[in-house]
Amino acid sequence: MNEIVGLILLLAAGGYALRKFGLVRPDAARDLNQIILYLFLPALIFTLLHKAHLAWKVAAMPAMAWLAVGVGLLAAFLVGKLLRLPPALMATFLLTSAMGNTTFLGYPIVRGFYDQAHLTLAILYDLLGSTLAVNTVGMAIAGGASSRGMAPGAIARRLLAMPVLWALVLGLATRGIGIPAPVERLLEGVGNLTVPMSMVTMGLALRISHLRHRWRLVLASAGIKLMAIPVVVWMAARVLGLPLAFQQSAVLESAMPTMFYALNLAIFFDLDAAFVLGAIAVSSLLCMATLPWWFWLLGRPW
Repeated sequence: MNEIVGLILLLAAGGYALRKFGLVRPDAARDLNQIILYLFLPALIFTLLHKAHLAWKVAAMPAMAWLAVGVGLLAAFLVGKLLRLPPALMATFLLTSAMGNTTFLGYPIVRGFYDQAHLTLAILYDLLGSTLAVNTVGMAIAGGASSRGMAPGAIARRLLAMPVLWALVLGLATRGIGIPAPVERLLEGVGNLTVPMSMVTMGLALRISHLRHRWRLVLASAGIKLMAIPVVVWMAARVLGLPLAFQQSAVLESAMPTMFYALNLAIFFDLDAAFVLGAIAVSSLLCMATLPWWFWLLGRPW
C-alpha cells in the first residue's frame, strides 16, 4: 500500500512541479484531461468490460454511487442551510461535497490497492453512478443557481457525446465476441496509460494558493466527502451483505476527493470557482491520509 500511495504522490507532485516551474502551459491539465477522456479512458473501459465476467449483482455498484451522491447532497444542504449560504455558494458547496473524483483518482486507487476485478466494479460505480449523477443532478443544481441554466435536451446531448459511455456500451455488448489479438493488445496498451496520466493531471490541476479561500467551508466540504459519505456507504454495503470486493470498491470510490469536473461546472455556470479550487486542493491532499485508513478497515476479513 505504501508503494501505491508513494507512486501516486510522486506522479502528482511531478505534474504540479511541471506547471509550477513553467515547463508546461498553465492550462495543460485541461488538455491532458481531454486526451484521457477521449483516448486513454475509453480504451481502458472497453477492454476491461469486454473481458469481464459479470452478473446481475453488479447493479449494486451504481446503486452505491447514487447513495453516495444523495448522502453528500443531503449533508451539504443541511450544513448550507444552517450557515445560510447564498444560492450560488450553496450550489457550489453541494457540488464539492457530493461529487467525487471517481475516475481520475478512483481508478488508480482501486487498481493499485486491489486488482483488475475491483477496477471493473469501480468503472460500473463511476460510469453508471457518479458520471450520470454529475451530468444530470449536478448540472441541474449548478444551472438552478445560475442565469445560464441548461435544458434537459442539452444535458442529454452532452451525455450522449461522452466517449466513455459509448465504450461502456460497446464493451458490454461485445462480451463473448472475439477481437483480433493485435487490436486487443493495442487497446490494452492505450488504456494502461489512463492511470499514470490521471495522476499527472491531478498534480497539474492543483492550486495550493486557493487553500485559504473560505477555508472553514472548504474543510466542511472535505469532511462530508472524505468521511461522512464513505461511512454511510460502508454501513449500507455491510447491511446489504455485499461481497467484500464490492464493499472495498464502493467505499474507496465513495471516499475520493472533490472531482475536477466540478470546476468546469462552476466556471460554466458562474459559480464560486475559487472555492471549488480550494475544495479540490484540500480534499485531494487530505485523502492521502484518509485512504490508508479505509484500506486498513476494508482489508480485514469480516
